[in-house]
Amino acid sequence: NSKDVEKALKLFLSNYEKKTLFLEKEKWVSDLCSDNKLETAILRSKGFGDENPSYSNIYKAFEKFKQ
Repeated sequence: NSKDVEKALKLFLSNYEKKTLFLEKEKWVSDLCSDNKLETAILRSKGFGDENPSYSNIYKAFEKFKQ
């Protein structure tokens, strides 16, 4: 449920708030992508393979943006 997702997000973004003011700021995105975290997330998602794909395959969108 959404409360569980919020708890999980706070593990990575301690100041996370489900509010427009927070989500409009670029800092939370750059924090999540710092230290090669985005590349690591993409590689992990790809690691599931075609037989057991990730839920959203969102990594495909990130790879397009990087091009």
